[in-house]
Amino acid sequence: MITLQTIDEAITRYPNYKGQEHVTFLDIQWILSDNSLFNALIDLMLEKIGNEVIQETDYFTGIEARGFIFATALAQKTGKGIKLVRKAGKLPNPDLIHMEYGLEYGIDAIEMARGEGNIVLADDLIATGGTLAAAQSILKEAGYNCLDTIVAIDLTAVPRQQVVAAKAVLSYDENLQLIKD
Repeated sequence: MITLQTIDEAITRYPNYKGQEHVTFLDIQWILSDNSLFNALIDLMLEKIGNEVIQETDYFTGIEARGFIFATALAQKTGKGIKLVRKAGKLPNPDLIHMEYGLEYGIDAIEMARGEGNIVLADDLIATGGTLAAAQSILKEAGYNCLDTIVAIDLTAVPRQQVVAAKAVLSYDENLQLIKD
C-alpha cells in the first residue's frame, strides 16, 4: 500500500536552490515517473476534492506548466475536460483575459480564454499563494466558477502573500517535514 510517507520519500530535496539560502527545491519527477506513486497521488487529490464537487465539475484547470500534468490526470480519471491557464504570450487568441500578479522577486502574467462552466483548479504546490490567487481571479474574470483548488504540496511555513483556499495532499512544516493529519 502506498502511503503519504511513501510519496514523500520519492520527493528529492535540493537545498539552497540556485544559491538562495533557505530555499529548497522539491523535485517531484520521481513521483511522476512511477505510475503507482503518481496514480496514488492523483487518487488522494480526488479524495480531497470529494465526489460531490467532482460530479459538479466540468473541467479541471492547470497552471502552466506542472499544473497541466495534474489537471490532465485528474480530468482523465474522472472523464472531465481540461482548461489551461497559460503564461502570457503563449496563446494566439486575441480575446484572452490577461492578468499580472506579483511574485516574491518580480511580476509575472497569465492568460486564459473566455468560457463558462465549473472548474477545479489544480497545481503542483502552494508556497506564497500568488500564482494560485491570480489563477482563481482569472478563472472568475474569464467566466468560470471555481469550485475548489487542489495542490499536491503545501509549504505551510512559507508566508502567504495572498490568502488562498486550497486543499493539499502533502503539507510540510518549516523544516520540510511531512505534517501528518
